[in-house]
Amino acid sequence: PAYSSRQNPWNSQDSPRLPPTPLLRPVTLPDTDTNVFMSQTPYLSPNQAQIHPALRIASSYEPSLCIHWDILHPPRTSTIHDHQASLNTARLDFNSSAAIPSLYRIHITIETPELKVWMQQWGAIHVTSSVNTYVTLGDVLRAIYEYFHTPLTQEDLTAISPGPWRGILEQARRKRFRSEQVISGSVREREFVRADLLNGNSLFAGLRWNEESGRGYCWELILS
Repeated sequence: PAYSSRQNPWNSQDSPRLPPTPLLRPVTLPDTDTNVFMSQTPYLSPNQAQIHPALRIASSYEPSLCIHWDILHPPRTSTIHDHQASLNTARLDFNSSAAIPSLYRIHITIETPELKVWMQQWGAIHVTSSVNTYVTLGDVLRAIYEYFHTPLTQEDLTAISPGPWRGILEQARRKRFRSEQVISGSVREREFVRADLLNGNSLFAGLRWNEESGRGYCWELILS
């Protein structure tokens, strides 16, 4: 689904909600009027680096370029555009520093309840430098892609009950197969992968500083 700065697809009444996993502790879902895309979370604080403008969450009050990318596809398929004039697109400079000042490591989490539970099992997305000096924009996108294309383990599958979960997974995998065939002409991963648990919310909507961490290299990923 196309993302918008005016709604939170995870809380949309039109989006089916994933059933709770029986072997994982349930979490309290956010209020239906929660809007993560209009959050006033600051991008810069005394102890944090500034996130690359293209990686930030697109907002109506701060005009900037932003990344258009479906994480079902490799980072090379991503483009950068002005979110207020989406027809003006260009390729990304993957060698640009992901932060100012530069960082040599970044930890990325997802606070959306449906995925936060799984990330407690999988751990955070760890981004390290591929050039031995600083984390690049390309490093960030590749780390996100590889993280969500990691096959589900037997432990993951055991935690998923038959019925609704299995149906959602099968549907997501079939959609991913079709998508991969359109992009590359072949299917890369035939097993279930973490991206199959995204419930269709696979569009990169930006990164912001994780306030709870209190550390400048800890960021939060928003998907739509």
